[in-house]
Amino acid sequence: MEQKFIYRNYLENISKKYSSLLGDVTAVYNFDLGDEFELVICDVLTKVLPKKFGVCRGFLVAKDGSKKGDDIIIYDKERFPQIRLFDDKDFARKQEIPIEAAYAYIEAKNSLINGENDKGEPYSFKKALSQVSEVKSLVSTREEISINNAFDPYISIDLNLRKGRKNWPSYINPFFTAIMAPQVKMKPSKTITNPDEITAELKGEYPDKYSPDLVVAGMDVCYLPMIENTYTSPFYIENLSSLVHFEQKGNSFAMGMCSLLYALDTIHLGIMPWPKIILDAIKK
Repeated sequence: MEQKFIYRNYLENISKKYSSLLGDVTAVYNFDLGDEFELVICDVLTKVLPKKFGVCRGFLVAKDGSKKGDDIIIYDKERFPQIRLFDDKDFARKQEIPIEAAYAYIEAKNSLINGENDKGEPYSFKKALSQVSEVKSLVSTREEISINNAFDPYISIDLNLRKGRKNWPSYINPFFTAIMAPQVKMKPSKTITNPDEITAELKGEYPDKYSPDLVVAGMDVCYLPMIENTYTSPFYIENLSSLVHFEQKGNSFAMGMCSLLYALDTIHLGIMPWPKIILDAIKK
């Protein structure tokens, strides 16, 4: 069989699995209703991600109890606990994950619609951008981990790097966020598939400080962070990056998954504040 993509058509294999699951769901459900697309994303993630990554739906929680989110979370299930103690394969139930344990957050929408309705309420795309911004803001309150802790988060080694990673976050536990949808609509209900129309429809104000790192808009369009027309890091860098759209015939989701995997492979998480948890209990 002729190979179109490297590693024996790895990217296309992801696309086929994604399309198959979407087809199974749309044959039974109306995709404009319910949480079915979130469940599809969770299913694909559990098949694609290495075993150390946990996948759940729910909220990210800081130690003061603040929480944000309500969609898909990817976390380190080998080193960190879940806050709600139930079966981690039960995607129908909402979980709570400490911000220290989180690698990524995905806003999964049945469709992306830009702008606001007549009441000034945001449609799905604007709402997703707001959700991502709030989640990133909350996670930014966790301790930033430097290269000195890269080999063991409990042991600091005095390293003097001559050259840092250009166009990457300045710390090694950055947080990755994405918005994904199988279709894009012009308000209120017309589905569009032409990449140029999708790009025109999703133009607007993207938050610079807490921007998403990835947007999958339908089956053919994917937005990635670019700096000086170059894709180096999967992370959006404030004041440097721009989200640039790429046309990928049927492979936008697979392209996004590869960007996610790239990000996950580079993140070194810190530690849970176990002493604070124990001392808090002693005091009470």
